[in-house]
Amino acid sequence: ACADGERQAGLAAAGYKGNRQAGVPPPRAAADLGGPDWERDLIKACRERGFLWRTEETYRGWAGRFAAFLRPRSPYAAGKEDVGAFLSHLAVTQRASPSTQKQALNAIVFLMQEALHRDLGELDFHRAERKVRVPTVLSVDECRRLFAQLDGTPQLMAELAYGAGLRLMELIRLRVHHLDLDRRQLRV
Repeated sequence: ACADGERQAGLAAAGYKGNRQAGVPPPRAAADLGGPDWERDLIKACRERGFLWRTEETYRGWAGRFAAFLRPRSPYAAGKEDVGAFLSHLAVTQRASPSTQKQALNAIVFLMQEALHRDLGELDFHRAERKVRVPTVLSVDECRRLFAQLDGTPQLMAELAYGAGLRLMELIRLRVHHLDLDRRQLRV
């Protein structure tokens, strides 16, 4: 009972009002107020803005990685050069994708500007490059051999996908009334 009372007092101090009338205990996330001071400031800023728990969790993860990158210094002592170095490290050393780097950028900028009240100004860092993916294409002979291995409906579907460029769901939803035999057309 004592631990529960301490927990309730901590939640009240954090601004959690809860659903006392229904007797529903607060979610575990409300009790998680962070460890270091910078993390507590980040949590407070996230919760003041009504961020979803998943967003808060993601921002805390990136902030933790940033703090580990800075160690032994604190994020309070970090500046825009440190943020740029961390983002460049993600792109160059860890070969992060552009979307991953952008997520980290948003999290760290939020940490620095909204939680720690540090103005970053214009950031200079190496942008992650999008990986070029070359599509795998079958030759005409490979397609013929593939179609020869199929029978019935699967063969027809594969030939329509190849010849008419239909997507899988378009093939599955295909019905007789989509056929125009006079014009030799297929209407999707």
